[in-house]
Amino acid sequence: MNKMQHQFWVAKQTILRRLGKKEDDCVVASDAELDAKLELFLSIQETCSQLHKVVEQYQERLQGIRSIFILSLYLEFPYNLHCITILCII
Repeated sequence: MNKMQHQFWVAKQTILRRLGKKEDDCVVASDAELDAKLELFLSIQETCSQLHKVVEQYQERLQGIRSIFILSLYLEFPYNLHCITILCII
């Protein structure tokens, strides 16, 4: 997206120069500000996406550890199924 955006602005500037027109300084400043905000938003969005993936992996690993823990309780105390059943519900 960034490369395409850059190419658009370069092409726009080239066309404006060849036509002999100038851009309004306020428009240029506004475009730069908008570009900076868009870049920040995309960076935050990517970071959140990566964080979401890490949290999902963490939850999967915790579930695996919990399953191993419950199995070890069953192997250690096979006659206390009511206690193990309560742990499975939680």
